[in-house]
Amino acid sequence: MKASRKALGIAIVAATLSMLPWAGAAADTEEQIVDVAGDAHGVTQPYHDGGAYGVLTSTLADLCTLVTGGPDCTGYGTPVDAISSDEADLLGVRIETLYEAIPVGDDGIDYRATGIGINLRTTAVPRRAGDAVTFRTLAELPGPECKLNLYVSVPETGAPTGDVNLHSTTTLADPCGDLAAHTALDGSNVQVTTSPPGLRITVPYALFGPSITGYLGEGTSIMRPWVHSTIIADVTENPIGWAGDMLDKTPRYVGFFVGDDMPTDVPCTRRCP
Repeated sequence: MKASRKALGIAIVAATLSMLPWAGAAADTEEQIVDVAGDAHGVTQPYHDGGAYGVLTSTLADLCTLVTGGPDCTGYGTPVDAISSDEADLLGVRIETLYEAIPVGDDGIDYRATGIGINLRTTAVPRRAGDAVTFRTLAELPGPECKLNLYVSVPETGAPTGDVNLHSTTTLADPCGDLAAHTALDGSNVQVTTSPPGLRITVPYALFGPSITGYLGEGTSIMRPWVHSTIIADVTENPIGWAGDMLDKTPRYVGFFVGDDMPTDVPCTRRCP
């Protein structure tokens, strides 16, 4: 009878663990950042005319605005929704903790962070014929002088590539320690998604040395994150009013605490180590 109960207990624990997200998405599926649609045009100062926004494309329009003293000359421009690039149009960003579930004894489970995931939602699948669509995620890590700079480039076909860079904004002692270097990402870390359109980016701790947990590990904070997008050919045209190398730019989020979205550990009560 004891053997049967033990076998039953092991079967129950095994069945429970088989349903757990061993290295999957976090439980919280809500996006921390939401951005409006149709604004992937890079225009820093659209002009308003009764609700219609436009890009001023002529000297006449600029002169009109100067003379009238107000942004009421949109009729001389092109509506911005006509020049928005859907492939680079950011709609939402979700940051998550990647984790694994470790069995403890007969009935315990420890959840341990293994990295971070960043999910980008776009209006259209982020691929452009004959060009590359790029995304850059920026944030502050523990101590505002250490920055996260995560870059991903999606070619017309094939696997995306990218890199993660932790860099300092000060000339004093490096707040990023020995991590102020680029770490490559490849197709195993970046996947193009079609439903919904966008990108799923995973940054496992295994890509770095053990000191990474001091910056992106469980209990750390990713503060003021935001994302911007680019399509190289569109930026090269660089019309007046273009926002540097950005087509779209999300708002900043207050902060994400790594590990807060993991399930609660299940305490061990039988045959605990």
